[in-house]
Amino acid sequence: MTGSEENDALRLDELERVNAELAAEIRNLTLGRAAAPRTTALGAGRRIQTLTEERDAAVAELEQQSSELRGLRAENEELSHRAERQIRELDRLRAGPLGLLRRAKAGYLRRRPSRDGGA
Repeated sequence: MTGSEENDALRLDELERVNAELAAEIRNLTLGRAAAPRTTALGAGRRIQTLTEERDAAVAELEQQSSELRGLRAENEELSHRAERQIRELDRLRAGPLGLLRRAKAGYLRRRPSRDGGA
């Protein structure tokens, strides 16, 4: 049983327990065994309302994070395409006789001493 199914089963058990308590209380009130309803029944209702509010907040947060994730995926895709274009451009610039000339010039510029007095 997954965590969600287990959580649902626990909630169902809790709701069935509360329902049985409320049914017993209604019977007692109807038969005159109790003068007034218990005040703790309201606590269960508030607890259910709180759980509903927490669920709604979690759903809203999940939707927001899902939206952010979609944006990040689109941005990641764009960056991947840009990197692929740059790799193709570098390969193009290095290829052929002009590419050989560019690489030789870059090697020469790296090996020659600096004229501004630096190392």
